Amino acid sequence: MNGTTTSPSLSKLIQLSELDSSIARLLARQKQLDEERRAKEESCQKLRRGFEEKTVELSGKKKKYQEEENRIQEENSKLVERRKVLSTFSNYKVQQSAQKEIEASAKQLAMQEEKLIETLEDIEKLEALVKAEEENLLSEEEKLKEFSADVEGETESVIERCSEKEGARSELATSVDASHLALYDLIRKRHAVDPL
Repeated sequence: MNGTTTSPSLSKLIQLSELDSSIARLLARQKQLDEERRAKEESCQKLRRGFEEKTVELSGKKKKYQEEENRIQEENSKLVERRKVLSTFSNYKVQQSAQKEIEASAKQLAMQEEKLIETLEDIEKLEALVKAEEENLLSEEEKLKEFSADVEGETESVIERCSEKEGARSELATSVDASHLALYDLIRKRHAVDPL
């Protein structure tokens, strides 16, 4: 027997090995696709949580701003009323004391109004951030949708090809001697190799 010819049983075992390698590569590709999709889904969920947190924060700041604005308007109205009442005082000292109190209140209200303006600027910045995050989220969700559709198509192809390879393997395995097949399977399981 010369070295270039192989026995029919060995030839079939080599073919079986090639089919097993193909099946392993297909299964590895399927796993890789699933992991990529899962990673993209987790990324989108993280973006959504961040967007929702910022939206809640924005809503809270707007509510607080509105409450503060209403309170300041109420205080301003009271201040105007106190100024009207000021002219009715006949005692000069009482009038001067009330005038100083009104001026102190007016200064305090002016500082609160400045703080309210700063809060409004913060709200505007946060609104811009929320809008940008929403656009990013929508874009990433659209990319995920497209990727998932591509993965579904490729998954179907992988399943179909894997099924064909497994069918061919089963057919080929029936034509291999049972003892050779058992030895082959034992070796394959002991020395599993990364298909990629």
